[in-house]
Amino acid sequence: MTEIRARRESEDKNRIQDITYYDRPVIHKPHWGWLIITYFFLGGLSGACYLIGLIADLVRFDVTGRLGKVCRYISLSSLIPCPVLLILDLKRPERFHHMLRVLKLRSPMSVGTWVLSIFGLLSGAVTTADLLRNILPQGKVNKFLHALDPMLSLAKVMAGLPAMFMTFYTAVLLAATAVPVWTKRAATLPLVFVSSSFSSALAVTSLVTSITKMFAVNKALVSLQLWMIPIDFIVKLFFERTLAHSLKFYLTDGRLKIVNLLGVRIIGEIFPLSLLLITRIRKANNPWIGRISSLMILLGALASRYVVVKAGEKSAVDPKAVFEITR
Repeated sequence: MTEIRARRESEDKNRIQDITYYDRPVIHKPHWGWLIITYFFLGGLSGACYLIGLIADLVRFDVTGRLGKVCRYISLSSLIPCPVLLILDLKRPERFHHMLRVLKLRSPMSVGTWVLSIFGLLSGAVTTADLLRNILPQGKVNKFLHALDPMLSLAKVMAGLPAMFMTFYTAVLLAATAVPVWTKRAATLPLVFVSSSFSSALAVTSLVTSITKMFAVNKALVSLQLWMIPIDFIVKLFFERTLAHSLKFYLTDGRLKIVNLLGVRIIGEIFPLSLLLITRIRKANNPWIGRISSLMILLGALASRYVVVKAGEKSAVDPKAVFEITR
């Protein structure tokens, strides 16, 4: 088997050298580390959390309104590090403001920068108003905020559009490149990011509501998780299965195989789903099971972003993979 594999690799290498210049990469390799991976994770989490809170308020899911406020607090907390991560990743961080000089609708990066800024302003204003109402005594400040309620309500609804964009625009950014793993199935990669964003948003919201003893809301969120985890699993599996065989290799090669199998599949999906199902069947009331499941889902979502980014980097330096996407 070793000899057959060596012969095939030699044949592939000779074939590649016939169509490339001494097996050199055809495109430049993207150099995105943990700063961008963390940004992808937090940005999607922030957008999905805000949407969950907005929907909960619109349908009166929680009559007290606490769930909507919790979701907005989580959303803003995860959004604040995003611009910092993007600025730190720049080669010249002091020039970050140049991204806001002009809006290029054909550039996912330019559109994403503006959407991030608009979402931050709108959600920041609404969430700050919620926070001030809770910490300040009844008086002139609350009267002033009450007078601004119509504008704040409008801002809360308007922020839903950029929040939705936040859940998938980073996948569009990846798919717009020439990196084989990212662009070969450009339509399915955003679905992976959307499902992962909502799965992680439900997990962190369930975790917070469990800690703050919002038991009724937490029970409903756990029920949603029991549906969201299988959906996330199917979407990721569909993305992997629809990739060409030569590109699928990069998702299951070396260290990425361990991260994808152990981190994404087992820790992020199979274990938490099993724990939640056992808890539901036995009607157990141990909150720690739900909390551990939520932490596992969050780790799996972060691992999923890592696998997608690093698999893309590997495919970018392989001329055979680049030519595969042109067939």
